[in-house]
Amino acid sequence: MEKAAETLGLAGVTMDCAELLNSDLDKYLKNLIRSSVELIGTSVQRDARKGIPYKQQAYGKQINGVRLPNHVHMHSGSGPSGVTNEITSNHLISINDFKVAMQLNPQQLGEDWPVLLEKIYLRSLEEND
Repeated sequence: MEKAAETLGLAGVTMDCAELLNSDLDKYLKNLIRSSVELIGTSVQRDARKGIPYKQQAYGKQINGVRLPNHVHMHSGSGPSGVTNEITSNHLISINDFKVAMQLNPQQLGEDWPVLLEKIYLRSLEEND
């Protein structure tokens, strides 16, 4: 790892600093992805209440899609009260889902959110062509 850091011109960066940066970057990216997951989860739950079955839709190329678990907690009718069963299903998150989530809360992208939001928009146009 140290040789890789030297190659990239980061020879003076300590391991503690690299771990802190990695940890914070991980949290930041997970929060961005969580916005999309919550958006999709809300849509799926709303459709389920209406009796509409959830179907994966293809939004062009799925190269940028991320398959994440969507956890739904249901109370068991046959077990003791308070027992929950976790049902896990996977839903594909497209660049369009990510774009909508970022449009709803662009400040989560940081100080340069207008520029980043435009880049996301342009990328979604490329993916849909």
